[in-house]
Amino acid sequence: MRSVALACLMAIVGCGGPSTTVTPAELSERWVAPAIVVAANGVAHVRAPFIGWLSSREVAEAAEVERGDTLGEVDGEDRLMPDVLLAPIDGVVLAANASAGDDVGPWDRALFEIADPTHVELRLELEDAAAMRAEGAHVRVVTQGGQASIAETTIERIAGRMEARQLGATGEGASRIRAAWAPLPASGEPIGRELEAIVELAPVHVDACVPQTAILVRDGHAWVRVPGLVFDRELEVQLGRSDGVRVEITGVAPGTVVRTNATP
Repeated sequence: MRSVALACLMAIVGCGGPSTTVTPAELSERWVAPAIVVAANGVAHVRAPFIGWLSSREVAEAAEVERGDTLGEVDGEDRLMPDVLLAPIDGVVLAANASAGDDVGPWDRALFEIADPTHVELRLELEDAAAMRAEGAHVRVVTQGGQASIAETTIERIAGRMEARQLGATGEGASRIRAAWAPLPASGEPIGRELEAIVELAPVHVDACVPQTAILVRDGHAWVRVPGLVFDRELEVQLGRSDGVRVEITGVAPGTVVRTNATP
């Protein structure tokens, strides 16, 4: 009867369940970042040279053009003849943002956007703390959801300032990010395709590490549960590097036993 009563008491107070020991480890930090294929040489924007209207449009989206090809003509009042818009580079028309007859002006959105699809790179959006450690990191590029591998590459440069997030969650509550870029040689991926980037840093030694299932997050703070004779104790910890399975912690000494079935 005592054993049954003790089991019931343990269930009520949250005791019992699987546990593990806080140990040192070689931890390879890993995280998934949203990414998009962009033109390595940038995008050429062709705008109206004056206020008027687009009197003709000679190309559509996805059309291949060579430098000097006619894109369209802009006309206006008191003009003796329309101005011809020419392609400034070889490439593909990513966007044709006006139709013949539309009113246009030099401060409006570009009439045509052109880029070279044979030279592309990957633009990643990283949290600021991660970006500070990401230069030179290995990147595995996969389709959204990770169903297919696209390429492997390395982060070559990171933006010097933070900016508004463009991929995923956007709007007033969206977090700010730091952009990073990695080459995509001979990938064949179209400009504008959204992908996922699995960023992996070289392994580093950490003094205390536990499975992520041992972490309880509540009210913006992280905790672990330490078994007691009758009651479990909750100890607050600070989180560090993570490889997606294990996480570095501080605030609990190595050798401490913690529960691995943490629940909110």
